[in-house]
Parts: sequence; structure tokens; C-alpha cells
Amino acid sequence: MLIYSFLSTRSSSSLLSARPPLPSADIRRAITPHCFRLFVLRSSPYLLRDLSAVTALLYVVLVAFPSLPAGPTGGALRLATWPLNWAAQGCVLNSACVVALECGHHTFSEHAALDDAVGFALHMALL
Repeated sequence: MLIYSFLSTRSSSSLLSARPPLPSADIRRAITPHCFRLFVLRSSPYLLRDLSAVTALLYVVLVAFPSLPAGPTGGALRLATWPLNWAAQGCVLNSACVVALECGHHTFSEHAALDDAVGFALHMALL
């Protein structure tokens, strides 16, 4: 309610320059400390999920796309499936990029060397 009353009393141009109603230290204190602990066993499944999705989409491109029928209707179908693949790969690779960026900020794990290695490998694969 406090934030709503703060937002409703300000104009949109002053919102950008106004200080938030609560200091960030108060917000951080309100969140339980276990939320700020970094665990490799919690971070790794997200990375493995993203890499599995990339592998599955690559499999679909290499196996399913060539098996689409040829000819005028098949050619149109093949052309229609590529943008769908691009959108799916873009979503999956975007989440892999987020994990790589989090490694750069050392929020993937408590070990800086592991963060650097995983972040480097992901960034090189994305390039």
C-alpha cells in the first residue's frame, strides 16, 4: 500500500528522479538470508535444462526438418518451420546467456573460478 500511495501522488516525470519510499538496505533486510546464499546444486539444473533444450532443438533441426516432405507444399512447410526454430532457439539461448552473465557477476556459485570457467565456456559457445 505504501508503494501504491507513493506512485499515485507522483507524476510520471518525477518518478524517475524520485527516491524510492524504502531504502534498498531495508528491502534486503526484509528478505531472509538463505535467499542470498549461492549453491551450485541450485544453479546447475537451470544450466543443464537450457543446454538440454538447445540440444533437443538442434536434434529437431538435424532430424525432423530434413524429413519434411519436398515439393511445393513441403518447401513452404520447411520455410515456415525455420522462423519457429529461430524463435525457440532465441528463447533458449537467451536464458543460457543470462546464466553466462550471472557467472560474470559471480552469482552462479560461491566459487569465483567455477563462475569464470562456466561463464567463459557459455560465452564462447554463444559467440
